[in-house]
Amino acid sequence: MSFCVQDIAYELGEIKISTKDLIAKMVIPESKKIELAERVGTEYIYETVAESDFFSLSTKCINSLLLANPINTENLGIIFVSQSNSQIIPAEGQRIRHACNLPSSVFVLDLNIGCSGFVYALFLADSLLKTSQLKNIIIVAGDTYRRSLNKDDRSTKLLFSDAVSAVLITSGGTTEILQVDFGGDGLNYKDISLPVIQDYSEKTFFRMEGAKVFSFTNSVIPTSINNVLLTSSTKISEVSLVFFHQASGIVLQTLQSKLGLSETQIPKTINTFGNTGSASIPITISSYLTRKEINTGDTIILSGFGVGLSYGTILLKW
Repeated sequence: MSFCVQDIAYELGEIKISTKDLIAKMVIPESKKIELAERVGTEYIYETVAESDFFSLSTKCINSLLLANPINTENLGIIFVSQSNSQIIPAEGQRIRHACNLPSSVFVLDLNIGCSGFVYALFLADSLLKTSQLKNIIIVAGDTYRRSLNKDDRSTKLLFSDAVSAVLITSGGTTEILQVDFGGDGLNYKDISLPVIQDYSEKTFFRMEGAKVFSFTNSVIPTSINNVLLTSSTKISEVSLVFFHQASGIVLQTLQSKLGLSETQIPKTINTFGNTGSASIPITISSYLTRKEINTGDTIILSGFGVGLSYGTILLKW
């Protein structure tokens, strides 16, 4: 059974920030500023205003998607992928469904997973469409990490953007998952983490061990890509596009080199939007759909990686 990526909507944080301006204010040698800008690869990042959050951005995305695509909500499912809930318990899914005036019968699932989350959710959506009465599924993915960043942490404050995406998946269509590869490294889970507050007199921050995460990515993602290619008897030259999680400029450059991908095979939106977490793959796909640069029958790879540490790769025929 095939499915269709019917439409994609996304919302960015309301404040647009120039990373060039942020770097210019740093008290470091000019050569370090140039090196930092190249490694991060962002020109602009986005931050939510105080009254905005995952809840409000998600509600806007869903309402926008449903306004443009009237569907029968009686057989609708929504998969929420986020780590930016306003409370530890409960997650935001049911609250957002209610805010969007959707029936209580709508299937709602909350996934607490980061940058690989959209790939996991797409695999789940495909499975649900095949095995349940659901005919339409919306994958809502994104985070508002910036409010938890240490403003003195150069790497994270220049990299992460607040954003949420919503992808409408419908049954039927021509898109088909050909092969998948999932995995992770729970031993080094602290390499990307935000600890629970134990002492309320202290503030905890989102932390990322950039060098370790870079090493993890370089180790597992080329192998994961090659796994789905090998098991499906597909050559890398036969793949039209590889949509990676937009982790950073240096990560994308390294993966491109290690896999022997051409410039036209690897979409990059890190410069325009920053690292938007689990929303980065949908946002990047959206830009290609808008320009009609994805065609029926194209062989495409989606690969997400990060928090967990986890990764997920899907090979599909569009």
